Amino acid sequence: MSELDFKTSFKALTAESKQGFLPFEWQSRLFRELCEGRIPQALDIPTGLGKTSVIALWLLARAAGANLPLRLIYVVDRRTVVDQATDYALTIRENLKTLPELKAALGLSHSLPISTLRGQYGLVPLSCRPQCSFRPLGVRRPMGFCLPMRNADGAGYRSR
Repeated sequence: MSELDFKTSFKALTAESKQGFLPFEWQSRLFRELCEGRIPQALDIPTGLGKTSVIALWLLARAAGANLPLRLIYVVDRRTVVDQATDYALTIRENLKTLPELKAALGLSHSLPISTLRGQYGLVPLSCRPQCSFRPLGVRRPMGFCLPMRNADGAGYRSR
């Protein structure tokens, strides 16, 4: 995927109310790293500069043929951010419906699967797509643990 294709695809994938955003320079660099199969251990980016876009960057790198795990786990420690990341992922899922080439490159025959886990002390239900083979179960998590799950295979992205 060329730089121009990347920017156009990023803008289309992240569009909210028909207006997408061009990637910041750090997002373009991260996309190139992901395309090379390099996954940073952490992202230390100031508030408001698009860390949630890692979801879109991951998908675009996979669509470009990057050797990345199939699933992305996005871990944050604030419920509000979990909700925002879920909304962002849902926007991406909706936008993929209008991007058949990108959807095909990702190998998606149906909509993009998204799972969100929000936790505190007590049982937290784990959910999965209806066609999954495992049954929902409960997991005990410490207070403040939040995990919006999104197509991930043990990836190490986390925000400080």
